[in-house]
Amino acid sequence: MIAQGVAARMAWARSDLIQRLDRLDEAGRLDLMFEACVETGGSFIPHSPAPGDATFAEIDCLGIYHSGDDMPEAIAGWIKAVRRTLTTSEEAAA
Repeated sequence: MIAQGVAARMAWARSDLIQRLDRLDEAGRLDLMFEACVETGGSFIPHSPAPGDATFAEIDCLGIYHSGDDMPEAIAGWIKAVRRTLTTSEEAAA
């Protein structure tokens, strides 16, 4: 029973975040995703071209991880991963 409540709250938080991200331009998306990662204990690791630094941009937020060549690509991939997760969860509940 408790696990279902947690899962429902996570699904709501993910859905809410992607709806807010969808309404923003690239700079706004970067800011909001950074804030969401900080607030939820996630990770926001930008790509750095310096030798020895992160090869990819990485996001881990609300239990969903994605990476990309740069942060806008990582955010777009994270949104797609969340949508797939939400769709799978809805299908399983039906």
